[in-house]
Amino acid sequence: MDYAKATKYADISVNLVDSLIAYSKDLKSDFENNYSELTVIYSFCINIDRKQEDARLQNIKQKFESLPIYYHSNVLELFITRFQNEILLDKNKEDLTHTVLEIEDVLMDYAQYFEKSLKRIPSIFEVLFLYLQGGLKYGQHKEQLSYLLSNVRFQHRVLCEFCNKYQEIYQIKLKRTVYNNETQI
Repeated sequence: MDYAKATKYADISVNLVDSLIAYSKDLKSDFENNYSELTVIYSFCINIDRKQEDARLQNIKQKFESLPIYYHSNVLELFITRFQNEILLDKNKEDLTHTVLEIEDVLMDYAQYFEKSLKRIPSIFEVLFLYLQGGLKYGQHKEQLSYLLSNVRFQHRVLCEFCNKYQEIYQIKLKRTVYNNETQI
């Protein structure tokens, strides 16, 4: 991959995070006590195809579609960091616990199941959406999900650990697709 393409993807990534942060700020009043990174991600995913007339959502969707999946975990990392620092204004961190690692394992199970079933590596955002959808719509992992959604510091820690694990497992494979001009979108 050449320098110009890498710069283009980096610019799209930063612009995408800017758009997600702006979208987050607009959603804050809708969620009040349950406002978190995951509620923003779930809201975006659930509304992306429902609200075709929402130019902002369609703009975010277009940025995701133009960005190879390799960059999605970087987008998530930057988004959760900025969300904590700019929106929640909370710089305190949750300790690494057994429960954090359990949820990280469940999320990785979702990713690996998705990869085996569809024969492609999922976006980290798809994995989070599937986990949330499974819990909210079908009652899977109900206790875990309830705690995850009710504690933003815990949620932040889970998301950070999951990003690290996802990158550890998938980044080399995904990087090859970018360097071979194959995007998995």
